[in-house]
Amino acid sequence: MGKKNKEPIVKRLFRTYILLIGLCVLVLLTGMLLYSGYLINRNIMQTQRQLSLSINQNIENYFREMNDFSMSLVKNEAFREGVLKGLPEAYHEGRSTVGVFSGLYQEAHEMIQKKYSIGIITGQDDYIWMGNEYFIGEAGQETPGIYQDYAMDGSPVVKYLGRNKYLQNSMGERRVSGADSAKVVLARSFGKGNILYNGDAVLEIQVDAEEFADAIRRLSIGKNGTGFRISILNTEGEEIFSETDWDGKVFLEANGWEAGRFRKDGSYTYVYKIFDSGLYVLYNISISDYYSRLSFFVAVVLAGLILYANQFLMKRRKRELGTYALLGMPTGKVARLL
Repeated sequence: MGKKNKEPIVKRLFRTYILLIGLCVLVLLTGMLLYSGYLINRNIMQTQRQLSLSINQNIENYFREMNDFSMSLVKNEAFREGVLKGLPEAYHEGRSTVGVFSGLYQEAHEMIQKKYSIGIITGQDDYIWMGNEYFIGEAGQETPGIYQDYAMDGSPVVKYLGRNKYLQNSMGERRVSGADSAKVVLARSFGKGNILYNGDAVLEIQVDAEEFADAIRRLSIGKNGTGFRISILNTEGEEIFSETDWDGKVFLEANGWEAGRFRKDGSYTYVYKIFDSGLYVLYNISISDYYSRLSFFVAVVLAGLILYANQFLMKRRKRELGTYALLGMPTGKVARLL
């Protein structure tokens, strides 16, 4: 029997050397990849936060304009006198209301530029409408309970009205453009006397819901391509605007109506309170959309690291590999060494 050929010790040492080098490179690449992923993820989070804060400011400014216009009317003594005394008296006495309405439009002329409509619920259950048309009418015996939970303390409240029941109950046989369209409303209570008096009348500043949705999309144009979907809700959980089909109120209730960042049901949700905590803005993004951008950057970084490592090793070992080739080592074995 012939002697069994033993593997030369140099070859075994060389194999061990190659294995250790490979493990070190693998550990180095893994560490660099994880750290790069961490940096990219942090950068994405910061970018999304800055974007959401910018959109929040735009949305808040929109409602601030509505609120400022509402307050300017409440502070206007001539307007208060006209809608709470002069107009109801003329209506119930059967006199012409054209002159009173003319004065009211002069006081509220900014509504034309801002495309607002105005509704006033008087303490006598009359409803005053000022839009493309104008009238005053009785709200009817069945008073809509739109503001039954409102504290009547003069603070603003934002609502989404699929149907303005006060308008429809009081318009009678009149034809009013947009009467059947949904409205976004900023309402507050006010009275005849001092502006701080919490009266039993309600002033509504109304915007057509489609016009409002277009405005929100324009204000949030910076989110295009990010995967963000926006929802706006009031403190009662009523949906003012939404780009999703999920129930924002259920989500807020499940998380204690708190602001923050949440992960649930395969998505991340950022919750903010704006407009003096009178509105909630929710930004929802699916985890797949969130990490698709991270995966792309990680793949680019990994490809760059591999190419760099390959070039580095080739430069370091090109003489060694050339020696193996001169000694007659097959090309396949040289490739396996690499």
